[in-house]
Amino acid sequence: MFADLGLPPNLVPLVNIAFLAVMGTIAVIGFCGRDPDSGRSPVRLIFAATAAVFFVLVLVQSVLGMFG
Repeated sequence: MFADLGLPPNLVPLVNIAFLAVMGTIAVIGFCGRDPDSGRSPVRLIFAATAAVFFVLVLVQSVLGMFG
């Protein structure tokens, strides 16, 4: 996924791992976090679901090398 950005080949795995760490953190905080007043926010769940989808896509395509 990030190989098309023109990065040197030795930096692509580092960028992939950093992206996975950030997206994984956003997904976990979004799914597990609660607002003190209203419980779970729908907007937080949408962001968490989007982060989880991107996490799985980068993991499967770029890190594991499956499907392309």
